[in-house]
Amino acid sequence: MIFSLLLATMAYLGNAQSVEVCKKCCEGIFKTGSGKGSWVFTNTNGRGWTADEDSIRYDFINDSRCGGSVNFRQRGTATFTYQAPAPTTVEFEMDGVAESSYELFEFYVDGSRVVRIQASNNNFCKVSTCNMCNVAMPKQSYTFSGGQQHTIMIKADSLDGYYHNNCFFAIKFKIQQGAQCNGCPSCTANPTKAPVFPTPRPTEFDPCLTRYTNKALNFKGKQTYSAERIGCHEDPECRWYTEGGKNVKRDGELKQVQGRCVKRALCHNVPNKKECLSRKDCFVMNNKNVRGWGTCEPLRAVKTNECRQVDPDEEKDLCKKSNNCMWSTKDTESYNKKECYPKPVIDSCDKIEKRRSCVRMTGDLLCKWERNNKGKKGKCLNKVAECKDIPMRPEDRNLGASCSFEAQKYKLTCYDNEVRAFLHDEGLATDGKVCSANPPCASVSKQNACLLTKNYSGTKNCVWGTRFIRTEKRQESYVENGCLELDCTTITNKNVCNQLQCYWKRAKKFDTDPDKCVFPKLA
Repeated sequence: MIFSLLLATMAYLGNAQSVEVCKKCCEGIFKTGSGKGSWVFTNTNGRGWTADEDSIRYDFINDSRCGGSVNFRQRGTATFTYQAPAPTTVEFEMDGVAESSYELFEFYVDGSRVVRIQASNNNFCKVSTCNMCNVAMPKQSYTFSGGQQHTIMIKADSLDGYYHNNCFFAIKFKIQQGAQCNGCPSCTANPTKAPVFPTPRPTEFDPCLTRYTNKALNFKGKQTYSAERIGCHEDPECRWYTEGGKNVKRDGELKQVQGRCVKRALCHNVPNKKECLSRKDCFVMNNKNVRGWGTCEPLRAVKTNECRQVDPDEEKDLCKKSNNCMWSTKDTESYNKKECYPKPVIDSCDKIEKRRSCVRMTGDLLCKWERNNKGKKGKCLNKVAECKDIPMRPEDRNLGASCSFEAQKYKLTCYDNEVRAFLHDEGLATDGKVCSANPPCASVSKQNACLLTKNYSGTKNCVWGTRFIRTEKRQESYVENGCLELDCTTITNKNVCNQLQCYWKRAKKFDTDPDKCVFPKLA
C-alpha cells in the first residue's frame, strides 16, 4: 500500500511538472504582465491597433471615395520591448489589404528593418481606385539572443488620404518550440482580443461660440450682432462661419442671422490646399512622392539659423510664412532660386526691391516707392529723407510734439518753424511745413550767422536789423537788434508785418506816403 501511494505521488508530481512546461510552451511572445513586455501604440486618424499574445493588427478607416469619412493620412506605430530568457526563434507571417503603391507596412527589430511590404497593381487591384490588393508575406523567422532586451516596432502608413477601402495589416507570431515541448498537447490559440482603441481625433471644444454669442458689446456697451462678428474677426482663435443668411431662432425669437462664430479648424482638419494657404497658423506640407496637394500642418517657429534647413520641396509654405525666413524666387549673387534663406536685416529703404514690401514697412523705418517716368522699374526711398518730410499735424503740435524730437527717429537734425505755416496761409510760402532743416531766423543771435542762414523759403538768407519784441503788456514791449525772416520794408501786409516783429507805421494826416512796414527804431 505504501508502495502504491509512493507511485501515485511521483505520477502526480511528474504530471504537474509536465503541465507547467506545456503551459510555458503555449505562451505567446507578447504575453504582458509582471516581468513581461508591454505594447506602446501611436495612432493618427486611423481606426487603430488590436493585439493579443500572438498577433497584432492595424485597421484603416475608409475615405469618402470608398464610402467612409476620413480623408486624411492615417498612420500608426506599435512598439514592444521584450527580453528573452534564452535564445528564442520566432516565426512570423503577415497578411492584409491595401491600395496599390500606397499603404505601407514596415517591421523593425532592434532598429533594423526586417520587412517592408507595399502592394502593386494586378488584374484586380489598381492604384487610385477602391479595388484593394491582398498582400501577404510567407513565414519568416528571427532569432532573439537570450538575456538581452529587444525592441520590435511595426509601422503602418497610408501615405495619403485617398482610396482606403477596408484596409488593414495583420501579423502573427509563433515561438519555435524546443525538445522539452515534445509530447505536449497542441496549443490552442487564445482568440480573445485585447482591443487597443485608437487615439481619437481631438474633440472640438468651441470656446468661440460661447465667448461671443449674446455677449459681445459694441463701443457703446450694447450687445449687438455686429459686435459678435467684429469680435470674432479680431480673435485669431476664431473664424466667422457664414450660414447663407438663413433665419434661426435665438432666445425664442426668430432673427435673421447670417453666421456664427466658431473655433478655427485644427490644421490637420483643413480639407483643401487653398484654405490651408490662407491660414496664418498653418502651412502646406508638400510630399513630392505622394499624389495630392499634401497635408496641412501647424505653423512652427523657425529660427534665423534654421532657415537653410527648411526643405524647399516640402516646406516652401513654411518658409514663406516664417517671420525669420524668406523664399528666393530668382537666382542672384547671394541667393539660389527656390530656396529658403534667413531674412536680411533691412536698415535702409534702398535695400528693398519690391514695391509691396517697400510701402508695407512699419516701425522706425518708413519707406515710399518712387516710380520711374521712363517705364522702368521704380525704386524704394526713405519716406522721411528730409526734415520737410516729417509729418507734423497741428493737433500733434498742440499736444507737445516737436520736429526736433521726431527727427531723432530718422537721425536728422530739424527745427520747428511756425513762421512758415503762418506765411503759407498768407500766400508768402510755397508750403506750410513746420519742420525745417534750417533754424528759424529769430533763434540766431549772431549777426554774421544770421546773414549766412537761410530763411523760411530755403533759398534766401535771413536779415539782420531792429525788431519789435511784443509782450502781454504794451508798456513792457521793447526794440532790439536781431535776426528776421524778411526785410521789413518789403512787407505790404499789416498782419505779416506785426507777426515778423516789424513795425507797421501809419500815415499821418498830411503824409504823402501810405501806411507801410518799417524797422522799429531803437529807443
